Amino acid sequence: AATLHAAVEGGEAVRGLVLCIPPPCYESRDEKRSFMESLSQSFLKPGGYDKYLALNRAARPVPLFAEAGKRHTWEPPAFISPTHASYAMLGASLSDFPSKDLLQSLTAPAIILSWEDDSMHPISSARTLDSLLPNSKLIIASTYTEVLSWPSLVRSFLDTIDHELPIPMEEEHPSTPLETRLIDNGIPDNTRCGCCVIS
Repeated sequence: AATLHAAVEGGEAVRGLVLCIPPPCYESRDEKRSFMESLSQSFLKPGGYDKYLALNRAARPVPLFAEAGKRHTWEPPAFISPTHASYAMLGASLSDFPSKDLLQSLTAPAIILSWEDDSMHPISSARTLDSLLPNSKLIIASTYTEVLSWPSLVRSFLDTIDHELPIPMEEEHPSTPLETRLIDNGIPDNTRCGCCVIS
């Protein structure tokens, strides 16, 4: 959601969007708000956040990862406290994508990456974005091998965007892992594009 709000605010300065496994949105997000709010509250209870992390680690991975004997569980940085996590989850419960009218006004090219059978990142959200963004391409992975192709697809997409960087990327844009680094063949840390909004 933050990526899309930034794109709306950025206007013509945004040259492209890479949207990776978008979360529930609109009606489907409304259905999860009470769950996220209760999670937020549970993190503040003694041992609540640790219990959540333990359950998350033990959860069965998305089927296409399970079939390949892989996991994609995100492990939070050590400095994230239960209070930080609680506020983050509360913020997620209160947020959503920009209005559909605003998304339809975004003319920058977009690539949308999604995978099958993930209730926290449903294909329906990716399809909604694809239907609203006027210049988008939707790619849905049904196998782990297809997920591994995402970094090269993103590089090819970025190569098609005509852009000029006013300053050396590595000097002014410290490396920030993309969500695709959750897979074995993630995009290198120094793959940055100062005029693209990347989720």
